[in-house]
Amino acid sequence: MKITFVLGLLGMICFGQIASANCLGEAQIIAKIVRVDEVGTHCEVYTEASEVRFYSESGVCPLYLDEVLSRGVYSGFKTAHECAFEPGDELNGILVKNESGFIVLE
Repeated sequence: MKITFVLGLLGMICFGQIASANCLGEAQIIAKIVRVDEVGTHCEVYTEASEVRFYSESGVCPLYLDEVLSRGVYSGFKTAHECAFEPGDELNGILVKNESGFIVLE
């Protein structure tokens, strides 16, 4: 019985380390966009705490709201020089921090 418990505990620890090795941050969000900045080859979308209707960090790999509010969300262009979002639009979906450090909407 003790051996099974110890092996199970070791398995959980190892799995947790493997799962978190590639984890950079994830969260679900529903919020109103208040600002969009064009930055060279991409756009950055911003919201404010008062405009966030729903926010839930991943239990395994959390992306904290403070970071999203301060860094913004990476966004591409809808056309050659028009950001995919504009102020007043809704930011709705899963946010993920990628290997480049950008927070993106999936």
